[in-house]
Amino acid sequence: MDIFGFRMRFFTSLSFSLVFSIQLVLAQSDAVIDSLQAIVENAGNDTSKINALSQLAFELGYNDNTAGLSRCREALSLAKNIGFQKGVHAAQAVLGRLLFERGDLDSAMIFYNRALPYFEKKNEKRALRNLYKNIGVVHQERKSFDDAFDHYKRALTISEELGDLTMLGNAYNDLGSLIIARGYNAKNDSSNYQNYFKEAASYYAKAIEYFEQAHYRRGTALANGNLAIIDSELKQFKTSLEYARKALDYFEEMGYDYYRTISYNRMAQTYHDMGQYGDAIVAANKALEIAKRMESKLDMRDAYARLSEATEKQGNYKQALEYHKLFNDTHFQIVNEQTQKNIEELEEAYQARKKEEEIAKLNVEKALQKQELKNQQILLVASILVIALVGVLCLVLYLSVRRKSRINRLLSEQKEEIKTQNELLEEKNRLIGSQNQQISGQNEKLRALNEEQKNLIAVVAHDLISPLNKIKGLTHILELSGEMNPEQQSIKEKIDEVSESGRSLISKLTSLLSFENNDFKVTYQKIGLNTLVQQMVNDHNAYAGNKNIQLHFEGLPEELEVDTNKDLLTRIVDNLLSNAIKFSPAGKDVYVRVMEEDKGCFTVIVHDQGPGIGQADQAKLFRKFQRLSAQPTAGETSTGLGLSIVKSLVDRLEGKISVKSEEGEGASFKVSFPINRKIEIDLL
Repeated sequence: MDIFGFRMRFFTSLSFSLVFSIQLVLAQSDAVIDSLQAIVENAGNDTSKINALSQLAFELGYNDNTAGLSRCREALSLAKNIGFQKGVHAAQAVLGRLLFERGDLDSAMIFYNRALPYFEKKNEKRALRNLYKNIGVVHQERKSFDDAFDHYKRALTISEELGDLTMLGNAYNDLGSLIIARGYNAKNDSSNYQNYFKEAASYYAKAIEYFEQAHYRRGTALANGNLAIIDSELKQFKTSLEYARKALDYFEEMGYDYYRTISYNRMAQTYHDMGQYGDAIVAANKALEIAKRMESKLDMRDAYARLSEATEKQGNYKQALEYHKLFNDTHFQIVNEQTQKNIEELEEAYQARKKEEEIAKLNVEKALQKQELKNQQILLVASILVIALVGVLCLVLYLSVRRKSRINRLLSEQKEEIKTQNELLEEKNRLIGSQNQQISGQNEKLRALNEEQKNLIAVVAHDLISPLNKIKGLTHILELSGEMNPEQQSIKEKIDEVSESGRSLISKLTSLLSFENNDFKVTYQKIGLNTLVQQMVNDHNAYAGNKNIQLHFEGLPEELEVDTNKDLLTRIVDNLLSNAIKFSPAGKDVYVRVMEEDKGCFTVIVHDQGPGIGQADQAKLFRKFQRLSAQPTAGETSTGLGLSIVKSLVDRLEGKISVKSEEGEGASFKVSFPINRKIEIDLL
């Protein structure tokens, strides 16, 4: 993964006007928030409260994304409850902006597209301008530059129609950011690379001109931030820092965390390019602190990239590697979350369409039943009239002819209605078929991406093992070259430790890929359960003793012969026991118990007295590369792969795994497997 590919985020104007009675006041952010909160508290459950909640969510998004999301969902729920359609779609647009700040690009685009048709139909120009602009930002982040340009131009056209100076400044600021993005994408073309930045400078100059006419300080700050990017790329580092500080002073004054973290990341990059690596680390750490508070994974990813670059330049390779791992973890989280949300949205859409089809079918059936009842009533009335009015046969015949004509007309109309309903049902069935094909295509893409990821991991693991073996060979040569002083011996031991950690990670990766391979065949043989688990406990006594941890084994009263794969069961118990020791404080106990269950299964339980596992961590416990809240108690390394390997092995042995834990009360891992299996024997 190339961390330098994520070095750019632009100062785009994430603005959104609700087109309601609320007017934005260019005052201190806290004052605006306090004013909106007062409106929310004093308003009833009506449109004014929904408007205030949406605007409050937008303002909170600059420094408290979580609180903003909570307020936005409150506005969306209330608007749906009272049937306030404008409020529903305005809240969806704000929700899209808040999700974008979290790095959830797919969810942001979904909510933007839900809001867009309503405002296009109503021709709400201010809302449309902001939606086009925000959709353009998402396309730009995805490097879909043509789509981004198309939406930015739509926003500019509306701004010109309205004659709004602030909107015009924002439009030129966004177009300048897009040109810079194209420049970064074309960086390999050195002949044209810098021309992009020179062209973008003219757009920002025009943006500042409009902002200053409108007395819009935030817009001027955004444009200054982008000019800092341009001068940095043109190697004019001093003026780049001056522009960056001008922008940062305003964002600090207003408390806009979203722009502060982008500013600090930008300054960290400039300091790095100037060779001032200490200043780069200070700026990147400030960006990381704000990004963590905002839960903004995009900004956390960029900060880890800056820290990895700077610490590597300082020669602190171990720390640089740790930052690089955090960068990779954060990036994969962004990709995985977006993929999962795509699947959930497609499933939600499919269920909604299925429900609509069922409702339409029920309505048709009710209409048919109602008509049938009506016909029966008409026939009953006709029969009564015939019996009662025998004496006036002519009148009865006349009335019967009229009634029959009316009935036929009604029946004809009902048949036409039924035909129309059937045609609608057929159309809906065609739409559902099309959606099912799309879902199938998405599933195929996901399977291809998963296979590509496995192949990439296998290639990387294969290519890394050779340099690690060379490192190990070189340290052995150092030992043979003569006696080393204490400092040299310490450095040699650290090299061995890092090398062995890398080899362990590669071993776990290759094992995990092997176990996930559908062609992997498991063979079974008879083994003594007590003997195997007792041996595993004995093998870990030395490791536990180093941490002053006591291991306790409770076996079955008699030896139990079970059908299993000895190597796989050994790896399962080894991982669980190693984890229990790794996460237990010194002086605690670890218990290992073997049981026979009533349903023809045997069970192994490993219980520790560590910090326990919270509910949030339990939800992601067996996934790959998961870093949990609990940390090893003696500085041991943790790859985030151990439990995912255990889960794969348990599945291969057709077993089950579960965990019981509460924070502060330790954790118990339980694995269960069948005692008897059909064992195939090859006859020569």
